[in-house]
Amino acid sequence: MIAELTHNGKAGNGSSWTSLAQHALSFVIAMFNEAGGYFYTGTLGDQITINPAPIPEDCQTWSYLALLDNRYKGTIDWAIANLQTTDTASSLNSSLTGNQKITGMVFDTASLTTVTPNCDPNAVWLEGTSHTIAALVARSVAGRDNIPTLFKDLSTALFFVGNCQKAQAELGAGQTVNGMTIPLGEGLLASTSVMDTGFGYTYGPSLHIGATGWYLIATQGGNPFQLGYLSVK
Repeated sequence: MIAELTHNGKAGNGSSWTSLAQHALSFVIAMFNEAGGYFYTGTLGDQITINPAPIPEDCQTWSYLALLDNRYKGTIDWAIANLQTTDTASSLNSSLTGNQKITGMVFDTASLTTVTPNCDPNAVWLEGTSHTIAALVARSVAGRDNIPTLFKDLSTALFFVGNCQKAQAELGAGQTVNGMTIPLGEGLLASTSVMDTGFGYTYGPSLHIGATGWYLIATQGGNPFQLGYLSVK
């Protein structure tokens, strides 16, 4: 995108943006586990050895949004099959109450286990759920799939939209900023309950700009990794 906007310009070190993009792309493709159908998160501290676990959601959906390469479009399906969960009041350490029930995505494979005390293995990461909505919409446009598959993607996206809408309508009441109460329904929480990311930190049920922003992008059919906003080349 920088290459296009700068009319094939160069970075400060003299390298063309296109060559730098190709270098980055070669790294991304090297992270693809062909047998498993997903992307690894990256390397260990030595910058050489692939980090095999945990496997995050965003690597699967962002890769399609960024590349729109249908050789890797199955990573979205891998994420939905392996990183989808439902948080209810009966879930361990859940922040939900009564009959509240939210379905969506977790941060990564580690989130589904209670590694950290007080974390809910069924906590839904609403930002990641919105990533998935955006990727499904993008694939419905750029995936070149048959009509039943296209409608399935949009149906799944709408299912997740409905859950985000439910979370927005029901969760986050009474939260404040600078002493002022934020009205219910003004945004999405980072996660429905306290969630272990597997990377040494947690997300929790606090109103979150990233989750809200990605939801707005996704429900407008947007793609922040493509010029022109929408998922078309």
